[in-house]
Amino acid sequence: MIAMPDSITPLPCSSRRHRGFTLIELMVVVAVVAVLTMIAYPSYQNYVVRANRSQAQQFLMDIAQREEQFRLDQGQYTADFGDLRMTVPAPVANYYDTPAFYKTDAWPFFVAALTPLGSAAQKDDGRVFINSRGEHWRDTDSTCALADCVYSSASASPW
Repeated sequence: MIAMPDSITPLPCSSRRHRGFTLIELMVVVAVVAVLTMIAYPSYQNYVVRANRSQAQQFLMDIAQREEQFRLDQGQYTADFGDLRMTVPAPVANYYDTPAFYKTDAWPFFVAALTPLGSAAQKDDGRVFINSRGEHWRDTDSTCALADCVYSSASASPW
């Protein structure tokens, strides 16, 4: 007869260890996951807001190029978005209103602005602007009229 090795011999029921997790271990894991979520989620939200703002800024740069081309062709800037033959890209349209324009012919000048939608993630991020001087900025004070919103290093945040 073949003898069984000691490692295979069954243990008595009282000395067997039950496999699995205890309630305490599960609660510790849940607490660690909750803390990590509380730390990571605001960073993720900030990242999303910055990414959306970057899309809007790129769109404003495209508008400025089209405005310059329109001025070369027509001799003046336009205040009508339709004249630029552009459409608002979906990533911008989801978070910002249709672009607003201000222009003056006394001295050729334009300002284009995107205002965040009130229900979007960008609602507290402020308007983004670009003008014909190449100045671009973000302004969280939405009280100024578009004709009065000018770049000022004291109040505006350049992007």
